[in-house]
Amino acid sequence: MWTTSQLGLNHGIRLKANKDSLCKIPKALQKALPFKNKPKTQAKAGKVPKNRRRPAVIREPHERKILTLLDALSTLHSQKMKKAKEQRHLHNKEHFRAKQKEEEEKLKRQKDLRKKLFRIQGQKERSNQKSSLKGAEGQLQ
Repeated sequence: MWTTSQLGLNHGIRLKANKDSLCKIPKALQKALPFKNKPKTQAKAGKVPKNRRRPAVIREPHERKILTLLDALSTLHSQKMKKAKEQRHLHNKEHFRAKQKEEEEKLKRQKDLRKKLFRIQGQKERSNQKSSLKGAEGQLQ
């Protein structure tokens, strides 16, 4: 089922406006209105379908062969670009994984170094505390 507007558009026929739906504005009132609110008397041109805008092109046999060849080449190119994009994506993924692994190893090394440093620092504090206690005991006796 087609609407009247679709039929009119397909056949290039403009629909007639219903006279009852048009409102009449007195000319004195129209003059007083600002420009943007004034009624527009010119109707907008309807869109013309593409096939009516320009004539159909009938190609020679050798032109058709050239076009099919160009289409095939463009298809090959697009497939090649798609494949390259996938490869680049995989390469980026692997690179990201490697960087992440390196970062984890770096953090682990830093953590181990901090542990070692704090253990040595704790041992020094304990030995300083013991030596200070020994000195205090010698003074008490």
